[in-house]
Amino acid sequence: MLKLPMLQKLNLKFSAWTMSKVCVERRAIVLSETKVLKFFAEDIHKVFGIPCGHRNVKGRDGSIKPEAVTFIKRTLGMDRTDVHSVRAAEEFLMRDISEASSKIEKDCFQIAFVIFVMGHVLAPRTKHDYGTIDYWVALANTENIT
Repeated sequence: MLKLPMLQKLNLKFSAWTMSKVCVERRAIVLSETKVLKFFAEDIHKVFGIPCGHRNVKGRDGSIKPEAVTFIKRTLGMDRTDVHSVRAAEEFLMRDISEASSKIEKDCFQIAFVIFVMGHVLAPRTKHDYGTIDYWVALANTENIT
């Protein structure tokens, strides 16, 4: 996943095209009347290794405490900038993490992985190296990341 090149303009054009084809009610990408690609959360998990489960992540309406956002940013090194840096998450992923690593290091690796994949592949933003925190409520408790 880390070796996937960041092609910002290509990602945005492809994302816009893909999203224009999504039918939320059918949980499908509708290419034509006869070509419908059904998808499920498990598909994203299989392809990208992103955790999936039965929790409802409420996006902008989610209630993550400011302290949790500050903790995540500080721990991953995102507090050095004013943005939610995808690059900072990537830098954290490049660290040597092993079975001997502390629980906090392993937890932060999980958080950094989700932030990186969301910001790099699934929800790239127009601003360079910027990710949304709309889903961070799901990251606040790493025990719920499966």
